[in-house]
Amino acid sequence: MVIDPDGPGPRRAFDPELWVAPDGSLRLAWAQSVGHECTIGGVWFLKTSDPEQAEPAWESPRRITDGVMMCKPLVLSSGEWVLPASTWRKTDNSAKMVVSTDRGASWTVRGGCNVPAAERAFDEHMFIERQDGSLWLLARTTYGIGESVSNDHGRTWPDLTPAAISHPSARFFIRRLQSGSLLLVKHGAVEKRTGRSHLTAFLSADDGKTWSGGLLLDARNGVSYPDGQQVSDGLIRIIYDYSRTDDRTILMASFREADVVAGKPTTDAVQLRQLVSQASGGRSK
Repeated sequence: MVIDPDGPGPRRAFDPELWVAPDGSLRLAWAQSVGHECTIGGVWFLKTSDPEQAEPAWESPRRITDGVMMCKPLVLSSGEWVLPASTWRKTDNSAKMVVSTDRGASWTVRGGCNVPAAERAFDEHMFIERQDGSLWLLARTTYGIGESVSNDHGRTWPDLTPAAISHPSARFFIRRLQSGSLLLVKHGAVEKRTGRSHLTAFLSADDGKTWSGGLLLDARNGVSYPDGQQVSDGLIRIIYDYSRTDDRTILMASFREADVVAGKPTTDAVQLRQLVSQASGGRSK
């Protein structure tokens, strides 16, 4: 399936994201804009209710909100569905929280966090609902990772400030696991800023106050943009890219929480550098 809104025209479709909702429906999300200055753009959804079929039936595409959504939606304990959509770079309150209270039938911007203009990059923000009910927002900035906490269900957010997690200006991944711990996949050690290398998984049992473990997934320079999912049996899969302008490969790492705790492979589930796809013309190594 190819998403190309206007063939050879000026519209650009980019940054796809797949999400399975609690009702089992699958949504393919992407951003769409004219040209590369995608400050506003729009988030589009293509939905199927029968994703397990060999040829699923797709509904008509829908424009959900302004911006770009580069990270997966989140389902809150209230049952609300939340999108991390961003109108990055040239707009204030760019890291937005877009909410559906009716299982995706409609979406409304509830609030947005302001990333100071001098530190604003691509946001690529993610939300975590903490045990105390507050919402923790982490976003990409020019200095690394910034954070903000909302105590009113996302309606208001203090301006972004530097988080205690050191990182380059690059995408990271954070998600709550079935155990209740948080999984963080980032470049290098938690307290050390590196380049786009040493993609490593860490765990937190106290809602991000401290981090432990450290399973190295890929040490090479040029690894970036981790995203992931934990399946029903507890297996964690992280997908990421390598050498996006040369080898142009997409890779996957599979492991379990125990491997992250140990900081090394301890289960037979660990598989690293699994090739998912390689663009034609890329070089194998």
